[in-house]
Amino acid sequence: MTEGRFQLGLSAVLLVGTAWYILQMVSYPSHAGRVPTIVALVMGGALLLQMVGQVRSFRASAAPSGPGGVPTAAEGLASSDDPLAYAEERVQQVEEATSGFGVLLALDSVRRRRFIEIALFSILFYVGALMVGFVLTTGILISAFLLVARERLLVALAAGLLAAGAVYLLVVIVIEMPALDGYLF
Repeated sequence: MTEGRFQLGLSAVLLVGTAWYILQMVSYPSHAGRVPTIVALVMGGALLLQMVGQVRSFRASAAPSGPGGVPTAAEGLASSDDPLAYAEERVQQVEEATSGFGVLLALDSVRRRRFIEIALFSILFYVGALMVGFVLTTGILISAFLLVARERLLVALAAGLLAAGAVYLLVVIVIEMPALDGYLF
């Protein structure tokens, strides 16, 4: 499995999850489900565009090989006079074609660290929203995430305050839900 096919499959899974989420939002009252539904629709549209681009790149990169899918000598393989050389080159091509999946599974240290940071951020966001509410959690965790990403303190605090203010405006003013709706308040 190549990295492109893996990404296309992942996009399809995310699109199915987004569609399921939209169907769940239909049962919510209109004032509570409006914003999550809009976010999910935007995400679904972005996923559709991404998948169209991925499929178009697959079609553009697909080049027909010799008859029956077997590469010919003109494509860089040895002539049929030496079957052993032909077999060795064919094995090499198969190994190159199937090496992509192992590369996807082997995460280097940067990818591993980023994955752990994003997973931790997601878990903390969920627990924080349950405990102290969505508005406070948004501001605190946006600031913390930017500080972990080695952003300047002033930029991180400004982004956290701006995010908390935007969420307060949306949740409290527009949707008229309580600002501090966590279990601790």
